Formats: sequence, C-alpha cells, structure tokens
Amino acid sequence: MNWWHLLHDYIKKNYENGRYNQNYNFSHSPTAVTQNCSTKTQSSDYNLGCQQAYTDYQNHHKFHLYPQTLISWLNRLFQGRLNEIAAFIKGYNDTRALILQKNS
Repeated sequence: MNWWHLLHDYIKKNYENGRYNQNYNFSHSPTAVTQNCSTKTQSSDYNLGCQQAYTDYQNHHKFHLYPQTLISWLNRLFQGRLNEIAAFIKGYNDTRALILQKNS
C-alpha cells in the first residue's frame, strides 16, 4: 500500500505548492464542464482532478487512465481513507468524458 501513500503525497504536495491554483484559460473547454467542476461537494479534490484533465488535454491531447472502480472499491474496503484520491480521480474521469464527448 506504499504506492497509495506516494500518490496521495504527490497530489497533495502539488496542490499545496500552488500548482493547481493557476489561472487556466481553456479554449477547448465547454462551459458545462467548468460548472460541473465547481458544484461538487468535495470541490478542492474534485476540481483538482478537473484541472489536471484539462491540463493533460491541453498539453498532450491524451489522458491518464485512473482506475476509478478499483479506487472506489478500495475506499469502501478501507473505510473512506482514500476519499481524496477517489474525488480527484472522479473529477479527472468526469472531465475526460465530457471533453471527449464534446470533441467527438
């Protein structure tokens, strides 16, 4: 389980260092995606995932594949200890789906 801890630390370190606090300008982003990102209850982790998906698309036109189902299952197994990672992945995967839907 050490790599879960490393993933959490990596995401948290980048977030705390302000990497995700930049003023992003997404010319390809639909407004519905932006509104969806700002209305989630776990806004910081979910928005972090949204922003990372936009950044990946803008820089590379490719996305990472995060195992949302596996993380959800493990989160239940470990009684919510992976909530931050699960919210990040949910935001990333939701935004990825919306971007791909808009561009298809």
